[in-house]
Amino acid sequence: MKPLYYILLLFCIPSLGQTVTDTSAAEESIKLRHIEGIRGFDLSYGLNPYGNQFGFGYAQYESDNFIGRIVLNYESGKINLTTYSTQYLFIEFNSTVCRLKKRFFLNLAYGALAGQENSGNEVLNTKANTFEYGLLLGVNAEIYILNRFSVLIEFKQIWDNGSGFGSFRYYSNTGLRFNL
Repeated sequence: MKPLYYILLLFCIPSLGQTVTDTSAAEESIKLRHIEGIRGFDLSYGLNPYGNQFGFGYAQYESDNFIGRIVLNYESGKINLTTYSTQYLFIEFNSTVCRLKKRFFLNLAYGALAGQENSGNEVLNTKANTFEYGLLLGVNAEIYILNRFSVLIEFKQIWDNGSGFGSFRYYSNTGLRFNL
């Protein structure tokens, strides 16, 4: 997990000392961060109570305060003697609740999920495959380090009906988004 933070620092530190000579061009490009029609792709890595997870997402900015997202998520981990992997499709809606100088955006995330969980226990020689569905609620922050490049920090709580390991779990992710 530490290499991801080093990579994020590698991208963040050079942007801190940037100066802009044409302020009107800089102001116009900053205005394009949260407007209708902007699309973005994001990659994320995160932790959950039992292992790691990776996500690939698509974001569509519907207005300056509303973002629709679709995220494909892969999770794997181990609970006692049982290993598992889960593939989710998150359908999220993000509402911006706070913004600071068009560089930092705090969003409330809510939506639905569907997925598949595969689990196995080598000691008991058992395997299971279940279909899951549920709801999610969380917050995420977009911190722009370049005009079309931002760092994402997400915290989600999901209710998962169908999991063999309990109905509630949380996610904490860090990722990068590139807006087209």
